[in-house]
Amino acid sequence: MPELTRRQTFAAIAVSGAVIVGGGSIGLMQDHRAALVRDILRRSVGDFRMADDHFAALLDEIDRPFAPSQQRLAFYRAATVAGPDPLTEWGPQRIGREFEEYERRVVTTFVTQTDYLSADPVAQNVRFIGGEACASPFARFT
Repeated sequence: MPELTRRQTFAAIAVSGAVIVGGGSIGLMQDHRAALVRDILRRSVGDFRMADDHFAALLDEIDRPFAPSQQRLAFYRAATVAGPDPLTEWGPQRIGREFEEYERRVVTTFVTQTDYLSADPVAQNVRFIGGEACASPFARFT
Protein backbone atom coordinates (compact mmCIF):
# COMPACT_ATOMS: atom_id res chain seq x y z
CA MET A 1 0.00 0.00 0.00
CA PRO A 2 1.51 3.34 -1.00
CA GLU A 3 2.20 5.90 1.71
CA LEU A 4 0.29 9.14 1.76
CA THR A 5 2.08 12.42 1.45
CA ARG A 6 1.57 15.12 4.05
CA ARG A 7 -0.71 16.98 1.70
CA GLN A 8 -2.87 13.91 1.06
CA THR A 9 -3.02 13.13 4.79
CA PHE A 10 -4.06 16.71 5.59
CA ALA A 11 -6.70 16.62 2.83
CA ALA A 12 -8.10 13.33 4.14
CA ILE A 13 -8.33 14.73 7.68
CA ALA A 14 -9.98 17.93 6.42
CA VAL A 15 -12.56 16.00 4.39
CA SER A 16 -13.31 13.68 7.32
CA GLY A 17 -13.74 16.66 9.63
CA ALA A 18 -16.03 18.40 7.15
CA VAL A 19 -18.19 15.29 6.85
CA ILE A 20 -18.46 14.99 10.65
CA VAL A 21 -19.25 18.70 11.13
CA GLY A 22 -21.75 18.65 8.25
CA GLY A 23 -23.53 15.61 9.64
CA GLY A 24 -23.66 17.13 13.11
CA SER A 25 -25.05 20.41 11.84
CA ILE A 26 -27.69 18.59 9.80
CA GLY A 27 -28.65 16.70 12.96
CA LEU A 28 -28.99 19.98 14.86
CA MET A 29 -31.05 21.57 12.10
CA GLN A 30 -33.71 18.86 12.22
CA ASP A 31 -36.86 19.66 14.11
CA HIS A 32 -36.56 17.57 17.25
CA ARG A 33 -39.56 19.21 18.89
CA ALA A 34 -42.26 16.74 17.80
CA ALA A 35 -40.21 13.65 18.65
CA LEU A 36 -39.12 15.18 21.95
CA VAL A 37 -42.68 16.05 23.01
CA ARG A 38 -43.97 12.60 22.02
CA ASP A 39 -41.19 10.93 24.04
CA ILE A 40 -41.90 13.08 27.09
CA LEU A 41 -45.62 12.39 26.89
CA ARG A 42 -45.26 8.64 26.34
CA ARG A 43 -42.93 8.41 29.32
CA SER A 44 -45.19 10.58 31.51
CA VAL A 45 -48.78 9.67 30.56
CA GLY A 46 -48.45 6.52 28.45
CA ASP A 47 -49.58 5.73 24.92
CA PHE A 48 -52.08 7.97 23.19
CA ARG A 49 -53.37 8.73 19.72
CA MET A 50 -53.64 12.27 18.38
CA ALA A 51 -54.29 13.62 14.89
CA ASP A 52 -51.41 15.52 13.31
CA ASP A 53 -53.25 18.85 13.16
CA HIS A 54 -54.19 18.63 16.85
CA PHE A 55 -50.62 17.67 17.74
CA ALA A 56 -49.27 20.64 15.76
CA ALA A 57 -51.62 22.95 17.67
CA LEU A 58 -50.44 21.40 20.94
CA LEU A 59 -46.81 22.03 19.96
CA ASP A 60 -47.60 25.66 19.18
CA GLU A 61 -49.31 26.06 22.56
CA ILE A 62 -46.37 24.47 24.42
CA ASP A 63 -43.94 26.90 22.82
CA ARG A 64 -46.21 29.93 23.19
CA PRO A 65 -44.47 31.48 26.24
CA PHE A 66 -41.03 30.92 24.74
CA ALA A 67 -39.61 28.38 22.37
CA PRO A 68 -36.27 26.70 23.09
CA SER A 69 -33.64 26.98 20.38
CA GLN A 70 -33.08 24.12 17.95
CA GLN A 71 -29.77 23.34 19.66
CA ARG A 72 -31.45 23.19 23.08
CA LEU A 73 -34.22 20.96 21.68
CA ALA A 74 -31.60 18.65 20.16
CA PHE A 75 -29.89 18.52 23.55
CA TYR A 76 -33.19 17.75 25.30
CA ARG A 77 -33.90 15.06 22.71
CA ALA A 78 -30.51 13.48 23.39
CA ALA A 79 -31.32 13.59 27.11
CA THR A 80 -34.61 11.74 26.59
CA VAL A 81 -32.86 9.07 24.51
CA ALA A 82 -29.98 8.64 26.98
CA GLY A 83 -32.18 9.20 30.02
CA PRO A 84 -32.40 12.44 31.97
CA ASP A 85 -30.05 11.28 34.76
CA PRO A 86 -26.76 11.94 32.90
CA LEU A 87 -28.05 15.41 31.99
CA THR A 88 -28.91 16.33 35.56
CA GLU A 89 -25.81 14.68 37.08
CA TRP A 90 -23.05 15.66 34.64
CA GLY A 91 -24.50 18.61 32.79
CA PRO A 92 -24.78 22.17 34.04
CA GLN A 93 -27.45 22.49 36.74
CA ARG A 94 -29.21 25.29 34.90
CA ILE A 95 -29.75 23.15 31.79
CA GLY A 96 -31.01 20.25 33.91
CA ARG A 97 -33.52 22.56 35.62
CA GLU A 98 -34.62 24.00 32.28
CA PHE A 99 -35.15 20.50 30.90
CA GLU A 100 -37.27 19.54 33.92
CA GLU A 101 -39.30 22.75 33.53
CA TYR A 102 -39.82 22.00 29.84
CA GLU A 103 -41.00 18.47 30.67
CA ARG A 104 -43.47 19.86 33.22
CA ARG A 105 -44.75 22.43 30.74
CA VAL A 106 -45.28 19.72 28.10
CA VAL A 107 -47.21 17.41 30.44
CA THR A 108 -49.24 20.24 32.00
CA THR A 109 -50.22 21.66 28.63
CA PHE A 110 -51.17 18.21 27.36
CA VAL A 111 -53.31 17.30 30.36
CA THR A 112 -55.03 20.67 30.76
CA GLN A 113 -55.57 21.63 27.13
CA THR A 114 -56.67 18.34 25.59
CA ASP A 115 -59.52 15.97 26.30
CA TYR A 116 -57.04 13.34 27.50
CA LEU A 117 -58.67 12.94 30.91
CA SER A 118 -62.16 12.35 29.52
CA ALA A 119 -61.19 10.20 26.51
CA ASP A 120 -59.80 6.72 26.04
CA PRO A 121 -56.40 7.83 24.69
CA VAL A 122 -55.54 4.48 23.10
CA ALA A 123 -58.90 3.71 21.47
CA GLN A 124 -59.75 7.19 20.17
CA ASN A 125 -57.83 10.29 19.19
CA VAL A 126 -57.06 12.82 21.89
CA ARG A 127 -58.25 16.25 20.77
CA PHE A 128 -56.55 19.56 21.43
CA ILE A 129 -59.11 21.85 23.05
CA GLY A 130 -56.95 24.91 23.51
CA GLY A 131 -55.98 27.28 26.23
CA GLU A 132 -59.25 29.16 26.32
CA ALA A 133 -61.46 26.12 26.89
CA CYS A 134 -62.17 24.75 30.35
CA ALA A 135 -61.52 21.02 30.50
CA SER A 136 -62.38 20.57 34.17
CA PRO A 137 -65.03 17.87 34.74
CA PHE A 138 -66.06 19.76 37.91
CA ALA A 139 -66.73 23.10 36.20
CA ARG A 140 -70.26 24.45 36.28
CA PHE A 141 -71.20 27.05 33.72
CA THR A 142 -73.99 29.44 34.64
